[in-house]
Amino acid sequence: MFTKEQLEGILIALARPQIAIAQNVRHSTGYKIKLSVEIRATNREFLALLQETLQEYGIDSYLKEIEKKSRPYPVLRITNADNLINLFQLIPNIPKHCVNFDSFLEAVTLFSNRHHLTQKGLNKMLEIKGLL
Repeated sequence: MFTKEQLEGILIALARPQIAIAQNVRHSTGYKIKLSVEIRATNREFLALLQETLQEYGIDSYLKEIEKKSRPYPVLRITNADNLINLFQLIPNIPKHCVNFDSFLEAVTLFSNRHHLTQKGLNKMLEIKGLL
């Protein structure tokens, strides 16, 4: 188990927020949005211990043994808006150099309030991702 301070440092150093926007005609805006945070490491035991620590804080995640053929290392993924909000609450003082954390938190808020299902919300998500 990691201490809260260790966990905060690990998240600042290794957590990589991901916003995936894909065309999907089944959605009202024509696009599907997926949010996740990925933590990569070559040591599976480290990620398993991190997953256990996150579980203690009520954050569900899943550990994939091999991400894909071109990246044959394990990856820990955190999805679900509630889990993502809880994850960022573990980092009370986000350093200024982590600009992508602030914008990702804004995207998670839009997602959890279901604003991403409107055209205005989709445009905001595209703006956050840097596509507009």
